[in-house]
Amino acid sequence: MHILRTLALCLLLLLCACATVPSSDVTEKISRDHFSVSGRFTVKYQKPDGSDDSASGSFDWQQQGERTRIALRSPLGQTLAQIIVDGQAQLLLPDQPTVTAPDVESLTEQQLGWRLPVHGLRDWLLRKNENGVPQQHTQDGWQVDYLAWNGLLPRRINLRWLAGNPKLELRLVMDQWE
Repeated sequence: MHILRTLALCLLLLLCACATVPSSDVTEKISRDHFSVSGRFTVKYQKPDGSDDSASGSFDWQQQGERTRIALRSPLGQTLAQIIVDGQAQLLLPDQPTVTAPDVESLTEQQLGWRLPVHGLRDWLLRKNENGVPQQHTQDGWQVDYLAWNGLLPRRINLRWLAGNPKLELRLVMDQWE
């Protein structure tokens, strides 16, 4: 159960395979409030008892205005969780009651004991790059490494929590943008 919650919440934040380069029409239509991206993630994290663990899977993120919907799947394609943000944040796990909170950051703090930078992640996913050169920056305690690009949009991003415990590293690969 803890892994399912960790998978669901770490992906709010969301990835390795072949990807299609988005056409210039798709790139121009993508904005902070309107996009759809599919990809994969790997997360390495420290559990409350201090031991290390990891998880991986795939995701679909749909953003329509302030409504966010993220579906998370196991490596075999089984739906693990859905995250819906539409005024409040909801975590839907199979055969479990829905968990709600005022916002995604509060939901992650409630379920994991620490806040994930979900709004930052959306901005980091949509960062554009004219020359395709790897980039790095630090924001809100996170080191963000852009390792590869699909045209102007990120293809691979590594995120690492630098502000102490718990240890957390998230690797994202965006396979398809719409």
